[in-house]
Amino acid sequence: YQRRVHGVCRGLLQGLACMLLTYLTCSNDRVYGVRGQPMSYSSSYTITYSSLICIQFVTVIIESHTITIMNAIAIIGTFMVYWLSLVVYNIIPSLSYYQIFFHIVAIPDFYLLMTLITVVCLLPQFIYKIITYTTYHPLSLGSTYTTSDWFSVSSSYYYPLTEATVPFVSKGDSFAT
Repeated sequence: YQRRVHGVCRGLLQGLACMLLTYLTCSNDRVYGVRGQPMSYSSSYTITYSSLICIQFVTVIIESHTITIMNAIAIIGTFMVYWLSLVVYNIIPSLSYYQIFFHIVAIPDFYLLMTLITVVCLLPQFIYKIITYTTYHPLSLGSTYTTSDWFSVSSSYYYPLTEATVPFVSKGDSFAT
């Protein structure tokens, strides 16, 4: 339950940050491209949705414990289907979105904004993962160890060779410790 709530809250915050960053960089008082025209709503929506797809793509890869071939095909396939459907949607002349994507892709600011928004939205998640990975390691015994415990000689992983720790050794056998 707690992981689901954490995931939903993280998704909401990433979506709000993505929308806010897009609004601050692409609002009507800012110009873009060579022509110096203000960005339309369709253009800013395209940047926002494309950034959200990139954010979710990276989040799924980060949160996956293991990635099998089927998972990789599904993850990469979803990412590719979005871009392919966006291109197909822009080819149909009867739609109001006709040729908008192709104009946005021609502007280098599109790639810069997508990278900036994706990195800024994923940065808290990366920091959280780094902090929790380096400070908390659960074991099967139910106890926790810090990173320094994993590499110390005095930790519970070091057992001297004695008769009690070596299986199948009778009391009469001798061995060097």
